[in-house]
Amino acid sequence: MPILNKARIITLIILVITVFLAWMIIKNPKSTLTKKPQVLSYHVDSKLIQYQDYQPTFKLIAKVSALEHTILKSSQSAKVEKILVKEGQSVLKNQVLMQLSEPELAIHISQLQAENSELEHNIDLHQASLKHIEQRYKNQKNLLVIEKKTVERQQKLYQAKSISQSTFDKATSTYTQAEMAHNQVGFEWKKQRQELLMSKSQQQALQARIQQQQTQLHDLTIRAPFD
Repeated sequence: MPILNKARIITLIILVITVFLAWMIIKNPKSTLTKKPQVLSYHVDSKLIQYQDYQPTFKLIAKVSALEHTILKSSQSAKVEKILVKEGQSVLKNQVLMQLSEPELAIHISQLQAENSELEHNIDLHQASLKHIEQRYKNQKNLLVIEKKTVERQQKLYQAKSISQSTFDKATSTYTQAEMAHNQVGFEWKKQRQELLMSKSQQQALQARIQQQQTQLHDLTIRAPFD
């Protein structure tokens, strides 16, 4: 096809399109070509959010068991007097849970304490008496030394025939009496000391029994062993 014919055809097509567009504009002045762009509006809700730690919660099926558990029981038979907690209540270590009662135990402790007070009084008397006897023993010992020297001096005088037999016998008799008195006081001191030691031994045994009974009384108060 010649180039001239092609040019004419193209020119003709452009002309047809131009005429068509002009016709469309004249026919529809409010066409989409002249329409203003539509503005869309949306409603937006706003909320001020504060910062906080996020702690997720999970619902799980599980079996819960205590890390520590024990069985609480009394070391002796007793009557439950008070229960100071409720089932499921949280408690602290050494908190009183239950109070037991044993009236006979308290009475027995009072009797033992009365015996201990009497023994304490007897011990005080033994100690005072022992102190008095020790002073007597010391005095008798000094007197015995003096009487012994007197006898020794009288014996020399008697041997030198400077004193009579009766005078010498009297000095000897006085010395013998002083020696007997000294020995008697020594016997009383030993007896008193033995009684004192026996009373102290009885008191120690009695105090051990009181301590044991008081421990049993203390065990009547049931406390929580841990939190």
